[in-house]
This record gives sequence, structure tokens and C-alpha cells, in this order.
Amino acid sequence: MLRVAHDDTEAFEALIDLYWAPLIKYAMHLLGSADSAEDVVQETFIRVWRRRTGWSPRGSAEGYLYRVARNLALDEIKRTRIRTSWARAAGLGVHADREDPLPSAELRAEVEAAIG
Repeated sequence: MLRVAHDDTEAFEALIDLYWAPLIKYAMHLLGSADSAEDVVQETFIRVWRRRTGWSPRGSAEGYLYRVARNLALDEIKRTRIRTSWARAAGLGVHADREDPLPSAELRAEVEAAIG
């Protein structure tokens, strides 16, 4: 992360290579959706790169990445809950052929937040 903070793109690529798959698995566990997990992990690395100069080593790079991913996943869960609520209030039905992953994803996110 110190190399990334100094604009080292090779170090950033190595960080992505090392943590992409584990973060996808983690986000998938929280969200219950592969597409949402991929979006969250992509946004995690975008934020890390954009905020690289402000990173201070208070912990491990791994912990930092997982914390960013967890926070983004929790934000996604909130957005999904709001969209679902608005859709129901507007009389728009939820697809009957799809299972709503929100309750289990929400529970997992709360457990992860409590552990964190």
C-alpha cells in the first residue's frame, strides 16, 4: 500500500491480483449476488486508487481492503432495501420468479459489521 500511495501502478495491479478473488467471495457472501459483489469489489479498488495518497498505515492493507468492501456492500444493501421499498410503495411487483436475497444478505452484513 505504501508503494500504491506513491503512484506505483505495478504495486496496485499486484494488489488487485492478490485480493480480487477473495474480496469477490467476501462480497458475494454479504450480498448474495455475483453481479453486486463484482460491482462492490471494482468500486473498492477504484476508491483505494483515488484515495491512495491519504492512506496511512494504521493496519494491514488487507484489513483496509476488506473494510472498504464491507462498507460498500452495506451501502448496496441499504440502496437495495430502499429501491425495494419504493417499488412496493409504487405498486410495482417484485419478480415472482426471483428470490429476494435481501433478508439473508442483510443478516450476513449485520453479523459481519458486529464482528468487524
